[in-house]
Amino acid sequence: MEAASQQLRALLGACAAASSQDADEVQVLTPEQLQFWDALCGPAASSESLALAADLALLLASTNVAVHKLLALLRALLLHPSLHCAGLVRLAHLTFKGLKRAKRWDALSAASTQLLDAIYAKVLLPDTRERALRFYVEVLVGFQHSAELYARSVPQLVELAEIFSGEDENRQLMHPLLVACAALEHCHRGYEAEAMTLRRALRASFGARVDRPTAAEAERLLRSSAWVLPAETLDDMLPSVEGKWVVDEFVSDQLGSGAPQNAGSVLLKKTTNCFAHEVKATMVDSKAKQTLELTGYLFQQMPEMQVLLAHPETMEASPWELEGHWRQLHDETGPATTTVPMAPIAAPTWDCRACTMNNEGSATKCTTCGTERPADVNVPAIASTSKGSNPAPFTAVFSSDLSFMRMKWSRGEQQGVWLARKQIVEREFDLAVSLAAANDVMMDSTDLPAFVFSPEGNPASILVLERPVLSTSDRTEFTVQVWICPERSPSENDAQVVLANGHDFELILTSAGHLMWQIAGGRYTVTSRDAVQFDQACWMRLGHLHRACLC
Repeated sequence: MEAASQQLRALLGACAAASSQDADEVQVLTPEQLQFWDALCGPAASSESLALAADLALLLASTNVAVHKLLALLRALLLHPSLHCAGLVRLAHLTFKGLKRAKRWDALSAASTQLLDAIYAKVLLPDTRERALRFYVEVLVGFQHSAELYARSVPQLVELAEIFSGEDENRQLMHPLLVACAALEHCHRGYEAEAMTLRRALRASFGARVDRPTAAEAERLLRSSAWVLPAETLDDMLPSVEGKWVVDEFVSDQLGSGAPQNAGSVLLKKTTNCFAHEVKATMVDSKAKQTLELTGYLFQQMPEMQVLLAHPETMEASPWELEGHWRQLHDETGPATTTVPMAPIAAPTWDCRACTMNNEGSATKCTTCGTERPADVNVPAIASTSKGSNPAPFTAVFSSDLSFMRMKWSRGEQQGVWLARKQIVEREFDLAVSLAAANDVMMDSTDLPAFVFSPEGNPASILVLERPVLSTSDRTEFTVQVWICPERSPSENDAQVVLANGHDFELILTSAGHLMWQIAGGRYTVTSRDAVQFDQACWMRLGHLHRACLC
């Protein structure tokens, strides 16, 4: 996220420079920065990268900035020569989608009418054609309240049909264009001249070489391109307070102090221009033997977009904050839900179904008419799904290097502060510690404690030094068992050092996946016969007995 925010600041500064006069020949973005945006939201981007790009685009679309400044930003992304790449075209497309989620109808109308020609220019370029065509179709088909844009864009659609029919690599784009034309004709009924022009052009360009679009495809395109999105899609990315709210009543018990019966409240905190992450964590207090559950949001404030567009160099990173609720878990090892069996409950008295006579609970027949007593009703007990106390609010701030956290909590009239420091993951180790621990044990062999290290500082790539075993008899034996998940080196010719203790002990992974164990500065070297599988967890056992051997 930090790298993406820095690249976003650089991009906003580049767009501000590109929007100035006589800036067409200025190199406002370096090739390395263009590669970042292509990797983040280009054709080969991963789902995680696209999710981050969608968040950045939603930030641009939902921020409080004037429409003309937002259009200047999108126009620079689409038209400036230094910002030409498929990744930035997709970022502009995601920003347009963000305008729908933010319900900025004025910005959607202005972007549709003023930027369609700029998007069309990207469709004419081969390297951005596929991504720009999707953007072009969504803008054109989404403008459903008026046929003005449709009537104006008929010549462009005719030209696209001619281009796609003349080049074989564009055959896959024919069907999306046909579906778009069918959706436009279906939406804007009564414009027979425009519809006839499109039909003749498509027939002349494509003929019978492609499948005709169905009505269902045109209907799906109209719904997906509309400005008004379904409610379930809005809550996924942009939380909204619109809708129905139900406030629970907090009923005090009989021994209470007469608190108000309806004590529910909804606190809405407004913040603008921030990065936010949902957090759910667990804190364990070994001394008090209690477990706390934290749920909330981690967010970082950002300055107003006007400052970013005008003076990006003056922006300073704000600290990260954490807000949410905490509760104490009572039964950590219990099941997620408690299943209570249904128990028969006998009523103190019962009514006869025949004569409505009220009988004693011990009677098996009606004392008046002799009708059999009805069976007792099984009443299910309400299962308690709560395994902890009621949630209470907390706020936390972090130090500048994110190594220390100060958390302020409250529960009713009680309040306090928790202090926490970040646990450091060791990136190196010393085998002398294991040797010293083994020498202190008065027996032939011992299992030493496990050590966990992250050579690259990345928690996803953890190395576990599990059981070093040392024999103190006449025949010295040293055994190390290691669990690793090797990753392929970026450079095909470079080897990776997996384990090392100076020059006395080195475990090297070659680019081909073979393991080399070197002892005494390379005096003894052993190479594995089989190669390891990259990106898969594997186990190794290294044993040293007077000479190096690899098992």
